[in-house]
Amino acid sequence: MSKFLRVLRLLVIPVLIFAVVFIGHLLYYKYVSQNSSPIWWRLYVMTETYWIGYALALAVAFGAYAISMARRLSGKAVAGSAVIAVLVWFASA
Repeated sequence: MSKFLRVLRLLVIPVLIFAVVFIGHLLYYKYVSQNSSPIWWRLYVMTETYWIGYALALAVAFGAYAISMARRLSGKAVAGSAVIAVLVWFASA
């Protein structure tokens, strides 16, 4: 496999996860937080709530990148411990 394809494969998952989390936060704000208010987009931009979605998406995408790098470099043991650490962190929140 060429170096370009390896880099592309390594970055596709975090980018997709970033997009899913950011869009998920946007939809959450629209349907749950604002109850489909007609001015939800103006409120989303004026209150700068998009920064929360950006921060969440960036953190989760970095976690996915870190887990994929750890799995690639150290095998299943490190990836398994990282997944368990993330699960414990979510369970304690």
